[in-house]
Amino acid sequence: MTVAREIRLVGEVCPMTTVRTRLALDEMAPGEDLAVELDHLPAVAAVPAEMRARGHSVLGVVPLGGGRYRVVLRKSP
Repeated sequence: MTVAREIRLVGEVCPMTTVRTRLALDEMAPGEDLAVELDHLPAVAAVPAEMRARGHSVLGVVPLGGGRYRVVLRKSP
């Protein structure tokens, strides 16, 4: 899957993971995809839930191993 932007938030915790994800999406065009790499387990649940609540699409949450996850989001129109 090709994404327009990737951000790595490894080592960061909630609520900064959701804030930084939201700010990244704010800078993107509608329909573009954002990949977020996380290692804070509560953020793996919180980031998709918060972005879904804001109307964005969650395309996937993929375990990368070593406690890291990749969350792929699509900015809403």
